Amino acid sequence: MPIKTAKAPRPVIEKGLASPSAPAHVMTMKFVDAVPRYRQEKHYARLGIDLSRGVLSNWMLKGSQWLEPSKI
Repeated sequence: MPIKTAKAPRPVIEKGLASPSAPAHVMTMKFVDAVPRYRQEKHYARLGIDLSRGVLSNWMLKGSQWLEPSKI
């Protein structure tokens, strides 16, 4: 019997290095925890992760576009 493989899920960010959980975390911090992007930027900097507000904004935009087809 040949082995069948499933199609890979559509990436949140095309050709991006971020896993799907990274934009999800940024969006959760923004919309659930009400953390503005400038504070998110500082939070990630304290963790040694260099993410600009522009990158965070792009992740939020791409994440919302990825989720849009799931709207009811």
